[in-house]
Amino acid sequence: GMNLRLANAKVVLPILDNGFYLGTSLINVLALGDGAAGIGVLPIRAGYWRTLLTDELSIEPFAEYNYYPSSFFNLGVNLNAAFSRWLNMGLVVGYAAGKSADLGEEAKARLGDLSSFSGYYFGVRMRFLDKIFFERELRYNKK
Repeated sequence: GMNLRLANAKVVLPILDNGFYLGTSLINVLALGDGAAGIGVLPIRAGYWRTLLTDELSIEPFAEYNYYPSSFFNLGVNLNAAFSRWLNMGLVVGYAAGKSADLGEEAKARLGDLSSFSGYYFGVRMRFLDKIFFERELRYNKK
């Protein structure tokens, strides 16, 4: 399988310890394999971000709802490692379930019935040009 997310954005919520966030992506494509796939435009994502090792390692549990053109939930956790200003790598594990978009009769004939799916996933991910703002960089923490 694979997951492709383009133009991600997250906003930290200034509550508790500034670890909670809301976010979205321009497009989210999640393929679990065996014809299980979903596509989301501007999905809603909520999560909690916590630093484990300063400027290097963080953990991020999240919940995401994709409502159009597919309708599915995605629950998981990312373990992020910052290697440079331009590259973050990590591990992701999660569960996704929902209904795929109706891609038309021709797609059904080629790909089979993709109407509903569910499954667990595990993967290695890379993020390019994805700036992680650490706690001391957030304006909520500046005095």
